[in-house]
Amino acid sequence: FFRCLAYLLSMEDKMSVLPEDTLACSFGLLRLGPQLILRLVCRRFCAIVNRCCAPKWKVFLRLVGSAEVKGVRRSLWLCCNAAELSILCDRFSELVAAVLEVKEGVPPPFLNLTSLNVADNSFTHEGMQVLAAAASFPRLTTLDLSGNWIGDIGMQCLAASSAFPDLTSLNLRQNDIGSFGMACLATSSFFLNLTDLQARENIIQDGGLQALASSTSLLSVKSLDLRGNSIGNAGIQALAVSSSFPDLTSLDLSENNIQSPGLETLATSSAFPKLTFLDIGYNDFGTAGMRSLANSSSFSALRSLGVGFCRIGTAGLRALAASSSFPSLTTLDVSENTCGSAGMEAFAATATFRGLTSLDVGYNMIDSERVVSLVAAHLSCLNFLDMSCNGLGAAGMQALVASTSFYGLKSLNVSAN
Repeated sequence: FFRCLAYLLSMEDKMSVLPEDTLACSFGLLRLGPQLILRLVCRRFCAIVNRCCAPKWKVFLRLVGSAEVKGVRRSLWLCCNAAELSILCDRFSELVAAVLEVKEGVPPPFLNLTSLNVADNSFTHEGMQVLAAAASFPRLTTLDLSGNWIGDIGMQCLAASSAFPDLTSLNLRQNDIGSFGMACLATSSFFLNLTDLQARENIIQDGGLQALASSTSLLSVKSLDLRGNSIGNAGIQALAVSSSFPDLTSLDLSENNIQSPGLETLATSSAFPKLTFLDIGYNDFGTAGMRSLANSSSFSALRSLGVGFCRIGTAGLRALAASSSFPSLTTLDVSENTCGSAGMEAFAATATFRGLTSLDVGYNMIDSERVVSLVAAHLSCLNFLDMSCNGLGAAGMQALVASTSFYGLKSLNVSAN
């Protein structure tokens, strides 16, 4: 509404004193509520004008309480004939999206806003056009657009907007954004301060990640969330040789289409020396991919690793157990991998992961009380342990209860055993 008002203010030269033989209508523009209501009112008024007024008559729209210009509150009138009013109604959404011009003596809106959350509002590209064309949010650092439908067109509008000069965190989760939309962001020069980019559950695919990997505008990004984006080996291979994210510390690539060749390329990459969090779970790289990761020398700074539901099997967990590639690891998720008791015994017996504080081995077909004893003996630093949905049975539960090594444990999940 404020943008519509700004548009009308820009037409001051067409405003005049109400003459004779006219039809006037007052709209309390700032009190009408949603755009749809005002559009319906405009259309209804237009129908009345067409039915009741001579074509030569002029229609005057009065904006009640419209603006304060140079210290004086003015009631402004827009002069148009019936045909012009019809066009005005038809183009109302474009008028709403007109760029707000800050008038003399009127402070810009949302001057002190630092965080804006418009998540889950069925926000489309039209809404994004309005937001992107707004007056600058000079202090905004966090923008949450998740759970909307801005799509590629909305992303194009956002990428071309200079309204968010200090933005550091951008959440684009579930917005139907494809490769083109992500490419628009990757080539934008307006997001140089961005450190946190969340784009999970979109459809950016390989093309979108390739665009990000070649970006020279997102060098400040430290956290990148691309979960559930149908990214395959081609996208991962582009990321592996990228120099676009030199300070990246957190990377989520889970729930994509990464197979063994893609993970092998990532495992040999030296692009992310500062990475401390990596989640590549729910991909299909299997035992071969797990072996390449276990033999990697590129992730020595990792503190958290997620490889749940990746079909690594017993051999994959054994390869991880024999690895010395993750000396700083404290959090590990190997759930839903059918590793079995043999794989878990090999892992629990190793001294490599004794610094773990969080371990998820749920849904792994573990049915031996010996596993519980080994976990208790060698992983005594744990404060979170998930062994749910295995087959520990009474013997395994007895071994767990009899252990005196879990003195630091704060959270234990042994459901469905």
